[in-house]
Amino acid sequence: MTKKVLITGGYGFTGRHLKNFLLKKNFDVYCLESNIIANKKVNDEVNLIKPDYVIHLAGISNSTIDNEELYTKVNVEGTVNLINALNSMPQKPKKVLIASSASVYGNPKKLPLTEVSDINPVNLYGESKLEMENRVNVLEKNFPVIFYRLFNYTGVFHDRHFLIPKVVDTFKRKLAEIELGNINIKREFNDVRDICEAYYLGLIKKTECNIINICSGKSFSISEIMKIMSDLSAHHCIVKCNEKYLRRSDPDDIYGDNEFMQTMLGSKFKHNIKETLSWMYHAK
Repeated sequence: MTKKVLITGGYGFTGRHLKNFLLKKNFDVYCLESNIIANKKVNDEVNLIKPDYVIHLAGISNSTIDNEELYTKVNVEGTVNLINALNSMPQKPKKVLIASSASVYGNPKKLPLTEVSDINPVNLYGESKLEMENRVNVLEKNFPVIFYRLFNYTGVFHDRHFLIPKVVDTFKRKLAEIELGNINIKREFNDVRDICEAYYLGLIKKTECNIINICSGKSFSISEIMKIMSDLSAHHCIVKCNEKYLRRSDPDDIYGDNEFMQTMLGSKFKHNIKETLSWMYHAK
């Protein structure tokens, strides 16, 4: 049995971890070289590789960009390009996993968030992920597609413009202060290594569903993260509030219900927040 996996976005943060993870599981891993928005190039490359499985990671992941056209072009139209290319293959893939986001839920009315919680994205990023899901669902296709609604996660190699890598880098460099927004709001900050395992299990498990929340169900405030980092590094850092990082509409807490994930994938996250932060802090 062939186990040929195509990863889009394979050279990004998640992709580089996932590629190594799947190689160790004896998959033949290919990373899409074409720009996801280049329709013909994507089609040609997909038909050349003829993947058995596809994990679609490529997209704009920064939720603070104020450019609706860019989100639509990459996150929505790019995904449609991929699905159309897969549809053109004589031998269809066995399964396609697509990275969506918990941002589609917006500000929760009730916690924890489940796969049937109300959908109401509050930013362009979340709107693009929801539109992407809707567009893919109405396309004709002869292969199963599962959307992974991912909650926040981080790890080694995560870009420093994201919150947790920024905090870790501040402590690594022993800086005296850091500018942040509201440090009391709580979010999940999961480990990319657990995310990789969730993708792997999604490939090998027989799952009959369309959406899975990929989450731990555990949220932490930035204040708690700062305390863990202070203990870990034996360094104290002063937090200065910067108005540009404050989002007035941010809910106090967001976390998901991982019961369905555990049922469908048999997945249970192995790494706690202290282990993740220590891994990042001690990485060269």
